[in-house]
Amino acid sequence: MRILVLHSRYLSGALSGENSVVDDECALLRSAGHDVRLYAPSVRPSRRGASLAIDAVWNRSEVGAVREHLRGIRPDVVHVHSVFPALSPAVLRALPDSTPVVMTLHNFRYSCLPATFFRDGRTCEDCLGKLPVRGVLHGCYRGSWAASAALATSLGLHRALESWERVRLFLAVSAFVRSKHVQAGLSPEKIRVKPNFAHAVARRQGPGEYLLALGRLTPEKGFDQHQRKNQIVDTTRGICHGLSTVADTISGLARAVRRRCRALSQYAEPPACVELNTPASAETL
Repeated sequence: MRILVLHSRYLSGALSGENSVVDDECALLRSAGHDVRLYAPSVRPSRRGASLAIDAVWNRSEVGAVREHLRGIRPDVVHVHSVFPALSPAVLRALPDSTPVVMTLHNFRYSCLPATFFRDGRTCEDCLGKLPVRGVLHGCYRGSWAASAALATSLGLHRALESWERVRLFLAVSAFVRSKHVQAGLSPEKIRVKPNFAHAVARRQGPGEYLLALGRLTPEKGFDQHQRKNQIVDTTRGICHGLSTVADTISGLARAVRRRCRALSQYAEPPACVELNTPASAETL
C-alpha cells in the first residue's frame, strides 16, 4: 500500500512527542512492507509576522507542495497528523475525494489554541465547541494576541468551509481525546481510538529502584501533582527526566520529594529513556 503521511514538524525536533510518534509509525508501516512517503515541513525561518499568520490560515505554497506529492506518489491513503503551523488546514482541501484520508488527533488543537485545555494553572475549556474568541483575548497561543488571532481565524474559517469533512476517519490517541472532540462537534461515528505504541523493553528484576517521571517538564504535564497528591513516597527515590521551560519547575520537583528526586534537565534520546525505564518501579509519562 502506498501511504502519504503529512505532518507539520515542530521545531523542537526530537523533543516533540508528536514528531516521534510520526517517525515511529512510519518506520512500523515500512517494516510491514508498505511504501510510506513522509512530507513533514517545518516553518521556514524567513516567515515572520503577517506572512506567518497568513500561512496559518491558508498556506498556498504548502498546498501546492502537497498536490505535487499526490501526483508523484498517487497514494492509496493519506494519513494527516498536525497541520499547524507549517501546513494549514487548507492542505485538507487539496486531497482528492477518491483517496481515503485519516487524521490523528494528537491533542485538542481543534478547539483550543494552545491545544492543552490548560490556562493559568488550571483546566480551561472556555473554547470547547465554540470559536476560540476567549483564547484570542487571553493570548493563549504563545502568549501573543496576534498569533492567537491568526490561529483562531484559521480554525473558524476552515470549520465554516468544512475542510475537516475531507477526513474520512479520525484517530484519537485516547478515549478522553475522542470524547472532547465529540463535545467539540466532530461526528462520533468518524472517530476511533488508536493509542500510541511503545517498543518492547526488557522487564525489570525485583521491585525497582525509583519512580520515573518522563516527559517535558511544563505546567500542563502535571508533574507537580506528585507533590500535592503525595504520589511520590518518601521511601522511594524519584527521577524526573525531561526538558523544562522554566527553571523553577525542576527545582520544585526536586523539593517535592525532599531531595530524593534527581531532576535531569537534558533531553534523553530513546535509548537513554529505555535505560532509565528498565529499573523503574513505576513511570509517569
